[in-house]
Amino acid sequence: MAMSRASANTGNRPFARNCFLWVVLLWLGQLPAFADQSVTLTWNPSPDTNAVGYKIYYGGTSGVYTNTVNVGSATTATVGGLTAGATYYFSATTVSASGAESAFSNEANYVIPLVDTNAPTGGTSQPPTLDPMANLTIYQNAGLQTVNLTGISSGSAVGNPLVISATSSDGTIIPTPTVSFNSPSTGSGILTFTPVANALGMVTVTVTVDNGSASGNLTNQMFTVTVVPVPVPNQPPTLDAITNLTIYQNAGLQTVNLTGITAGTSGSPTVNVYAVSSDNGAIISTPTVNYTNSNSTGTLTFTPVPNASGTATVTVTVDNGGASNNPTSQVFTVTVLPVPVVIQPPTLNAITNLTIYENAGIQTVALTGITSGSTNGNQLVTIWAYTSDSTIVPAPTVNYTNAYSTGTLTFAPVTNALGTATVTVKVNNGAANFSQTFTVTVVPAPPGNTTASVPAGNQPTLSPIANLSLVEGTMSETITLTGIGSGSTSQKSLLRVTATSSNPKIVSTPLVRYSNPASTAQLTLRPTVNAVGTSTITVTVNNGGKSNNIISQSFTVTLVPNQPPTLNPIANVTILRDAGSQDITLTGITSGSPAQTHVLQVRVTSSNPHLIFLPTIKYTSPATNALLTFKPTVNSIGVATLTVTVNNGGRNNNIFTQHFTVTVTPPATNIVSTANVGSSSSAGQDVAAALTTLGQSQGQFSFQVTGVPGAKYVVQATSDLIHWTSVQTNTSPFTFQDTTAGSGQKFYRAFYLQ
Repeated sequence: MAMSRASANTGNRPFARNCFLWVVLLWLGQLPAFADQSVTLTWNPSPDTNAVGYKIYYGGTSGVYTNTVNVGSATTATVGGLTAGATYYFSATTVSASGAESAFSNEANYVIPLVDTNAPTGGTSQPPTLDPMANLTIYQNAGLQTVNLTGISSGSAVGNPLVISATSSDGTIIPTPTVSFNSPSTGSGILTFTPVANALGMVTVTVTVDNGSASGNLTNQMFTVTVVPVPVPNQPPTLDAITNLTIYQNAGLQTVNLTGITAGTSGSPTVNVYAVSSDNGAIISTPTVNYTNSNSTGTLTFTPVPNASGTATVTVTVDNGGASNNPTSQVFTVTVLPVPVVIQPPTLNAITNLTIYENAGIQTVALTGITSGSTNGNQLVTIWAYTSDSTIVPAPTVNYTNAYSTGTLTFAPVTNALGTATVTVKVNNGAANFSQTFTVTVVPAPPGNTTASVPAGNQPTLSPIANLSLVEGTMSETITLTGIGSGSTSQKSLLRVTATSSNPKIVSTPLVRYSNPASTAQLTLRPTVNAVGTSTITVTVNNGGKSNNIISQSFTVTLVPNQPPTLNPIANVTILRDAGSQDITLTGITSGSPAQTHVLQVRVTSSNPHLIFLPTIKYTSPATNALLTFKPTVNSIGVATLTVTVNNGGRNNNIFTQHFTVTVTPPATNIVSTANVGSSSSAGQDVAAALTTLGQSQGQFSFQVTGVPGAKYVVQATSDLIHWTSVQTNTSPFTFQDTTAGSGQKFYRAFYLQ
């Protein structure tokens, strides 16, 4: 009879941790009927280096051993003085040098045969024979299994028909096997069975050979069948998809956020993250990865090659070190565009309206503020002028030399003509035009007056306007115009305030809200959606006078690309259950680039409100730090992901997010918990589940297994309630103790065997 078990690690036998496999071989001497009989037992030596000897225990009742034999270091022993016809139960322990013993091995039993009165004088009845079968481990839903039976003989009952049968200790895992014995001459047969669908656990199968004799007619051999879960293949690590990126040439250092990083199911705590510029190092060289193990986020930084433009594909790979299915990659493209050439129109200062007398002769008008604007290096401009009414004022003559900021217009009114003509002066830089207009009014000359022009009035007023930088995507921006005045106390005409845009593709024609004779007005700018570049806005105040009646102020509006707000990565947090309120300082909070004028908002959410409910953030814009506070719910353990977002209030690209996990674990404890696993005599029933969480610092746990006295129970352990491992089999009642549990959590259960 062969049986195997894992040695228990109990308080009085701490050294026997290794498997103890022993085999009992039975031998009956040639003795007269009812005389004392003997049994010879042999076993494999223990692999435990602390074991120096063995003890044999036996008695007439299962689990109750009234006799002990100290056999020293021998691996065989003969036990004599046994009564024919009686049943004996045998078990063994290993012994250390200090005298400490292991737990009992599995129990073997044997019926001492009676003297066969039909046998020759001096002989006894020999039982049938059957070779031991090896223990078997198979996967869940493994299908039909076949076990070879060998060494079958009838013993001394030659000629009697043999009956071979098999039983299972747990029909919910392994149903009763089928035995086929068709070769008496060869002493062999087969045993077949199919495990129950989806069942898991350990079962003892007993095979019995009966030769039909009146005594000594039975031989039993047992082996175990352990059905284990099919191994789960290694799940690869994870990394969220990365959005493609478009930047401008020489854009400087770029930061790309990496999110959703996990190790998968390799069991490895290490995750390696690296990036490669896969196809165009002339655009983007190898990026730098900034990542700390166990975090779910990281960053990737790079600087485009100076003056380069084009597209590069960047591959980011996460490797958990598993033997298979271990890398995960995400690919994104970086497109570097040439810096857009913003065509700035040429410039020319406003020209004051002119009133002259009839036949006044040649007039000279000064042109000032002439520039070429931005034309990709072209500094040449062309200036020409035309009139709305050549019967009053003919087309003026332009006098200008390139690269100068000044020039002149000359003209003479048509003889005897009266009235008003509008003169337009246009400047062209080869790509864009800019115009200024003024009026020439010819009035009758007073008798005897020889002056060439009418005395000028006072010019209106308007304060200078500062240049403005707005973020791409800004819907509108309103500024206040100040210093508006008529310039002349005698001026009775209403003031008129207007505005123009040199580049409507960047900023459309502004809207002016003005109520005469106020000294201020509201100017509303409407940037074009998703535009980037610069436009010159010119604001003009006209007091309605006949001359010197206009003043203009110009300023630039530049739309710059919007950069999202920032927030430094937040480390994952592990706390004990019922730890109370927790504070985390958030750092690196900015509004992005350029600085936003909107109020920053910092908010937090929890993925698991049953564990972390309503975390809060204290933040006052525009501070760079904030205080995050959370508190785990009472008596809860688990994991929650907290998500912190920073919103700069912009129209797009306005939100930045960081994630981190909060793991709530059971508290450390010095108390060794005890779980009574019940008392059930139903074979194979899960008689209890000692689902007790361990302390982190002690790393030990024990509980009492009770139930049917003398019955066999197997204790199984798991850390995830899915994959169970058998850790001890023993006779009830007994104490199970795990001194190597470690930190974290572990669960236990016990199964009734026999």
